[in-house]
Parts: sequence; structure tokens; C-alpha cells
Amino acid sequence: MSTEHETRDVHPIVRQIIDRDCHVSMTNREVMRHVISRLRNGYRTFREMPRAERRELLEQCRHQHRENFRLYVQVMSGQIGMRTLEDEQ
Repeated sequence: MSTEHETRDVHPIVRQIIDRDCHVSMTNREVMRHVISRLRNGYRTFREMPRAERRELLEQCRHQHRENFRLYVQVMSGQIGMRTLEDEQ
């Protein structure tokens, strides 16, 4: 079981696709489908990957999307903005 703030290596392309195209309100399923659709041959490429690699790709999608949501919550609640203001004083 993974911890909430576990550091995980997410492939840079997966990170870029999710950061650029996926809003935090999207479900994990929507995010995973979107990332798969951006593979060279889409779902066909995904199905041809070994099972372990498919699982890792989906886990990376889930992890990156969760981290983006966590960042969104911090920004919208003012936690990050307040920290920045306190550091400046």
C-alpha cells in the first residue's frame, strides 16, 4: 500500500500529458484513458505492452493526478500562498 506523499518516478511524458491536458476534477479513469489515447497507436500500443508495464503506466497516471489534486487543494486553501508570504517577511 502506498503512502499519501510517497515519492514516485513518473515518466516525464506522462507527467507532461497529465499536467497539460487533465483538470483535477477529472476522474482517474478519464485521465488514464486520455494518457493511453496519446500513446503512439493509442489503445493498441497499450494492449501490446507487458502487463507489468501497463500496470506501472496506470499507477503513474493515478499518482500524478493525485499529486496535482493535492497541489490544487493547497493553492486554493491558501496554504501555499500563505507560506510564501510568511517566508518573505
